[in-house]
Amino acid sequence: EQLTDKEVYNKNYYVKRIWFAKYINKNIYDNRNDNSPLVVSRENILEESFNQFMTSQDLNLRANMHIYFVDEIAYDVGGVYREWYSCLFKEIFSKENNFFMENVNKSEDKGSFLIPITEPTFYKSEYLLYYEFIGKVIGKALFDKIMIGQNFNRIILKHLMNYKIEQFDIEDIKYYDISIYNSLKEILKNDMDSNSDLYFVWEISNIEYELIPNGKEILIKNTNKFQFVKKVVEFICYNSISKKIDKLKEGFDFIMSNKSSILQIFTIDEFNFLLSGQSKIDLTNWKENTYYKGYYTKDDPTIKMFWDVLNELTHEELLAFYKFCTGCSRVPIDGFGSLQGTRNKQMKFCIESPPMMDKDENRLIEAHTCFNRICLPEYGTKEKMKKAIYTIINNDTNFFGLK
Repeated sequence: EQLTDKEVYNKNYYVKRIWFAKYINKNIYDNRNDNSPLVVSRENILEESFNQFMTSQDLNLRANMHIYFVDEIAYDVGGVYREWYSCLFKEIFSKENNFFMENVNKSEDKGSFLIPITEPTFYKSEYLLYYEFIGKVIGKALFDKIMIGQNFNRIILKHLMNYKIEQFDIEDIKYYDISIYNSLKEILKNDMDSNSDLYFVWEISNIEYELIPNGKEILIKNTNKFQFVKKVVEFICYNSISKKIDKLKEGFDFIMSNKSSILQIFTIDEFNFLLSGQSKIDLTNWKENTYYKGYYTKDDPTIKMFWDVLNELTHEELLAFYKFCTGCSRVPIDGFGSLQGTRNKQMKFCIESPPMMDKDENRLIEAHTCFNRICLPEYGTKEKMKKAIYTIINNDTNFFGLK
């Protein structure tokens, strides 16, 4: 069905997602050629990825990329690619790098990530270029149907969707800090002519910012209280982070060929799901979208034992094991039936039996993340299987190799 972007807005999320994927493939993504490999080390993945993204003349960011980790041997048909994204986003969202900060305020968006007003501790000489780089990575992840692993705050999402500053309003502040939102609502409701000792300034971390020229000398009155609220919204949503958000959006728009406004076919929540996926793991949905290879069936004692052990894991442990199996930190919003396999192809989770001649119960589970497949040894007891799974959860198993 041929739909315009205005027509597709009123469709359900599933239709929008399919329409958007077709739009990207037709108008932006370069399916004609691949790139030379991107070679990075795990220890310096952020800096090395940044250098190649920002300086290489041969890297086509709108085409497929192939990733190689230094000293690791693997054919990248999707799994290494997803691992690269996962490791890179871990660095991007780390507290130490301070590109983003978790919103700890009481708000509608608590736990989402904001851009801090302060400058990052590291990369000071070129930190704005890092925001441009991050914007490019986010845009490419969107194309590749890779979940970024964290939720951005509504303010950042609206900027990425190309909302103009005039389209931000007091309701957006609820997603930033509910106490600020309530205070602004009180100002609008109250008589400020007889009850005001407030000026056109805004304070953050004991630093006062004038919202208008000579703001420290201008009292808030009934005649200008709407202007004051508007200026606070502009300050929080844009002015206080303008250099960083402009660079972030510059990188994102470069990937989107300056067509990011097409994302407005989605609601803010839908775009968040599209970008970040969901962290909740529905074990029933996982089981329903699993197939078996070799001599295993869903009724095999080893398989029943496997799902029993997973059912006893905490949510954090289940997420860690899921990442080991698939190379992804988030589940697609449509559930396990939409897991991505090799290069944008959907591929359900698979549990494969070991070779008939290999019954070693001391072997660990092997993951083939390119294909969302694990090779599950035939453990004789639940305790042995649990030990094997916890060995994966509690240790750094992120390493690629070929036998």
